Amino acid sequence: KIEANFIINLHKKDVKILKQIKEFFGGVGRVSKERNGCCDYTVSSLDQIASVILPHFDKYPLITQK
Repeated sequence: KIEANFIINLHKKDVKILKQIKEFFGGVGRVSKERNGCCDYTVSSLDQIASVILPHFDKYPLITQK
């Protein structure tokens, strides 16, 4: 069995940003409730990660030095 998760974790004051990200990705995934002062946007479906999330980052790769 293969499991994959795509998670963005932000401070609770930025929960609106997570909701906007969810809408940007067509409503897939979920925004978690606050815990420890943070909220998460999570996509757990491997199919949704492969068909929605990965194509976005293939088209617009992250620019990073790490």
